[in-house]
Amino acid sequence: MRLTRWKASTLSFGGRLNLCKSVLSSLGSFYFSIYKAPMKVIKTVEQIHMKFFWGGSMETRKMAWIAWDKILAAKDRGGLGIGSLKAQNIALLGKWWWRLKNFPDSNWAVVIKSIHGPDGGLSRPTATKRRNGCWGTIVNIQNSLDKDQVSFLNHFQQVSNVDDSQKWTWSLDPSGLFTVSSLRSHINNIILPYSDGNWTWNPLVPGKINILAWRAGKGKLPSMDNLFKFGISSTNLCKMCNVAPESWIIFLWVAQSQVKYGYKCVNGGDYWIALIAHVETC
Repeated sequence: MRLTRWKASTLSFGGRLNLCKSVLSSLGSFYFSIYKAPMKVIKTVEQIHMKFFWGGSMETRKMAWIAWDKILAAKDRGGLGIGSLKAQNIALLGKWWWRLKNFPDSNWAVVIKSIHGPDGGLSRPTATKRRNGCWGTIVNIQNSLDKDQVSFLNHFQQVSNVDDSQKWTWSLDPSGLFTVSSLRSHINNIILPYSDGNWTWNPLVPGKINILAWRAGKGKLPSMDNLFKFGISSTNLCKMCNVAPESWIIFLWVAQSQVKYGYKCVNGGDYWIALIAHVETC
């Protein structure tokens, strides 16, 4: 993929996050809206996302401090709001259900109903399970959602117009109209984990600062204590004083107070240079 050629190390975490959301997440949207992608393909693309976000590539790998499925989760659920490709794939396929229900007289809908029955086979997903072709996979998303315990049909509500014609509304969007984003968010909230440490994103500061604070809230900064736990460092002691363990919370909060009162380390060492260098590595 083209973005793997980028020097990810030259981009901040905020820049990588924006690329993951806008560029990488839009790859294959045309095929995702017609075919259900195999899980092997989705996992491969997700792996590219993960490596790029942490500053690596397909050839090089960087340490992943937080599980990828937790990063994919919405911001109000402890993640960064990237979203899963599986949810996007199913949501794009789900829009065909909406179109068939609300536009039954369109040319393509007439063809589908002539082949699969008056309702296009939507009421019989198991009957189309083994059928070849893209429409069989579109109908079968109901079975996939059932396996993940995601409600889908319950959000379609039939209403009558003044002229007695029947229309359908979508309960997950305030407008009553189906949107891919609403179904995608609904699926993500169920299949992705909820993690503690909900962080309120501040639009007034750079993205890399938001992500730094988000990682700090989860205790996933490259402090000596964390590096020692992962077997990367042979000691968890502070590099400046070489006496006290350097946990992420001690570093951030004690360093803040020490900088305020003369830029001194806990044990009296000059801390200013170390503080700048440490923040840059985060």
